[in-house]
Amino acid sequence: MLVGEAGAFWRHAHSHASEGDRSFVARRTIPRVKSTIVAGIFLTLAAVTVNAQQLASVTTASQKALQELVNGAQSLDQEDRIKVTKALAPDERTALTEALAAQFGPRKKIGQEESEEEIRDLVGNIRVRFIDLNGDGIPEVIAQASDDESCSPTGNCTIWVFMRSGHRYQLILERIATQTFSIRPTRTGGFNDLVLGQHGSAFERTLFLYRFINGRYRKDACYEASREKLVGDELKELKEPLIPPCNPVIAKKP
Repeated sequence: MLVGEAGAFWRHAHSHASEGDRSFVARRTIPRVKSTIVAGIFLTLAAVTVNAQQLASVTTASQKALQELVNGAQSLDQEDRIKVTKALAPDERTALTEALAAQFGPRKKIGQEESEEEIRDLVGNIRVRFIDLNGDGIPEVIAQASDDESCSPTGNCTIWVFMRSGHRYQLILERIATQTFSIRPTRTGGFNDLVLGQHGSAFERTLFLYRFINGRYRKDACYEASREKLVGDELKELKEPLIPPCNPVIAKKP
């Protein structure tokens, strides 16, 4: 009898002690869990904020880089024509004239092949500028046609880049329908990257980024710069152009 009562007493005491312990543990554990959850939420929000700031920073840097593609555009004038420029020595003029003449002939004009004299006259009106693109002290030649067959009514003309190789000029870039060019400070293969601009309208221009790869300039990217944006039913002029990538059709053109 006494043993049974003692056992019941200890079972009752143990039961109450266990419930007390569980209540105590719960009171100590729940706040800690809540604190951990709150801390986790704050850490997550902080990480999201940092990531958003980093993304905004990258986006801003990307936009700045794209804006730089528009800046520094150069064009060639009548004063830059081969036959009037004073930047060519006689031997350079002869070598460059031969290199450019090779880009024209033989061509047909009104059903007849142009004579060598006619081609040389065309070459004499090509505009040229001398810029050292690879830092070797020997300037490359950026040349642009000016004849009606090589130019569109909007002023886009064929453009070439030549590199001096011994006593001759080697063609390293050719592109039709180009109005402007700009020299980028970045380099690929030892040569400055180039941006060629194609005039579309007073507010639109297509930009082609060229990099020097495997011995010549090759198109690497294409962007469409526009200073207009459609807001509702009205076109609004922008202070800074929008510069999205070209659509796939334009981007694939050489």
